[in-house]
Amino acid sequence: MDACSCDGARLAETFAVLTCAPRDASQTLLLVVCLLSAFTYASAGLLVQIGSADGSLPVGEFTLARGMLQILTAILLLRGEREYFPRERQQLWAWLRGAITAANIMLYFTALTQLPLGDAVVLTSLYPITGPFFSRVFLGERLPLIFPVALLLALAGATTLTQPTFIFGTTDDADSITTLGYTCALSASLTFGLQYPVGRMTRGTPLGNVMFAAGAMTMLAALVLSFALPEWRIVDPLNATVWACLVGQAVLLVFAQFGFILTTQELPAHVGSVLQITDIFWAYVYQCTVRDEPPTWEQALGAGLIVCAVLVAIYGNWKESGEDSEEPSRPLLSGARRRPDEA
Repeated sequence: MDACSCDGARLAETFAVLTCAPRDASQTLLLVVCLLSAFTYASAGLLVQIGSADGSLPVGEFTLARGMLQILTAILLLRGEREYFPRERQQLWAWLRGAITAANIMLYFTALTQLPLGDAVVLTSLYPITGPFFSRVFLGERLPLIFPVALLLALAGATTLTQPTFIFGTTDDADSITTLGYTCALSASLTFGLQYPVGRMTRGTPLGNVMFAAGAMTMLAALVLSFALPEWRIVDPLNATVWACLVGQAVLLVFAQFGFILTTQELPAHVGSVLQITDIFWAYVYQCTVRDEPPTWEQALGAGLIVCAVLVAIYGNWKESGEDSEEPSRPLLSGARRRPDEA
C-alpha cells in the first residue's frame, strides 16, 4: 500500500480508502465517486423540480437547507478540532473555493430563470472546457492527446440532449431570452471551471474545513437568492411532499459536494469535468422515467454520446496513469501537486 496521508484522520474508513489505497485502486474509486457525485446532483435536481413545481418553495430555501446541512456535516467531520476558521494560508484556498461555489450557485439559478432550459443547461455545462483550461493555466496540468475526443463527445451529447434554441430553433417565449441570462450562464461555466484548480490547492486541507467554508458561502448565496428570486415562504408543516424534497435534496447535495470536493483535489480536471457532465444524462433519464416524457431520437443519441465521452475519458486516465507523469512546467499556483507531508 502506498504511503499517503488521509485528509481528515477522523473520517470513516470508507473515505480513508479513497486516499490511502494503492494508486490504481484509488484512481478507480475516485472515478466511481465522481460519477456518483454527478448522479446525486441530478437526483437532487429532480427533488428541487418536484418541490418547487407549484411554487411551494423557492430555490433560495432549497439552497439554504443545503448550506445548513453541509455546515452540520462539516462540524461532525471536524470534531476535536480547535477552530473552524484556521488562519493558515492553505485554509484560505478553502474559503476562496467556497466563495466561487456560492457565486456559481447564484449565476446558475439566475440563468435558469432567464433562459430556456436547454440554453441554460448547455451554457452552464461548458466546464469540460473551462476546468481543464484553468487547470492548465494555473497548475500546468497536462492534457492528453485523447482529451479533445472526450470533450467533443461530451459537448455534442449535452447539446443534442438539451437542444438549445440557439442551435435547434427559436423559442415561443422571446422574453425568456435575455443578455443577463446568457452572461450568467457563461459566467457559471467559468466559476465552475475555476473550482478545479482552486480545489486542487485545498489538497491536504481537512475535508471538514473545505465543507464548512462551502456550506457557509452557500448559505450566503441562499440569502441573496431569496431576495433576488420569488419571495420567501414558510414551508407548510403539513406538506409532506415539499418537506421530503427539501430534506432529500439537501442530503443528496451534501454527498454530491463531498464527492466533488474530493475528486477536484485528486483527479485531473480533464477527467473529472467530463465525468461530471453525466448529471445531464441522469437528468434526462429522470425526465423520461419519473416525469413520463418519452425520449426523442436526438436525446437518445445525446445520451449515447455522453456515455462514449465518459468511456474515452476513463480510458485516457487509465492510459495516462500507467505512464511516468511529468511535473507541470511553471504552474502559476504552487503547492497544488503535493500534500504538505509529501514535500
